[in-house]
Amino acid sequence: MNQASGDLGALYSCIGGKAETVKFFINEMPNSGGRVKNIKFLWNDYTKNVGEGIHADSAIAKQWAGHLADMYAPAHKEQVLKVFLGNKNAVVQSATHVLTYTYSKGPAADERMFVVIKK
Repeated sequence: MNQASGDLGALYSCIGGKAETVKFFINEMPNSGGRVKNIKFLWNDYTKNVGEGIHADSAIAKQWAGHLADMYAPAHKEQVLKVFLGNKNAVVQSATHVLTYTYSKGPAADERMFVVIKK
């Protein structure tokens, strides 16, 4: 955890996978007494072997994406998983949350990220 300071809220993080390519961040709203600003879930998906193998940590990335869907868009789990493995930006809306997916192609790794905010 990174402590809150100044006009920034605390940042909580969890990193997973042998290659540490799967990341989950909880961003606190500044000066809010612990309210969540947003949640970010990302996977740095290696498309070239830079020592960790191609698509390193793919199993845990898919597992965590499923957990993300279960928590914030359970009725749209299949859509969340399909979007997460795709290469197009998208938005998935549940009754309570908006999950915005961005895909960024890099030279050796593609960034696959969901940002979740409460409606």
